[in-house]
Amino acid sequence: MTLRFCEKVGSFETNKKKIQDELEWKISNIITQVSV
Repeated sequence: MTLRFCEKVGSFETNKKKIQDELEWKISNIITQVSV
């Protein structure tokens, strides 16, 4: 039970990081397009 819970929390943290990275990438892309 506890191990499964830790795995879920770990994968959630990983997904959150992926989403944040994608967001930052998209935002920097938009900023680049606007400033050009």
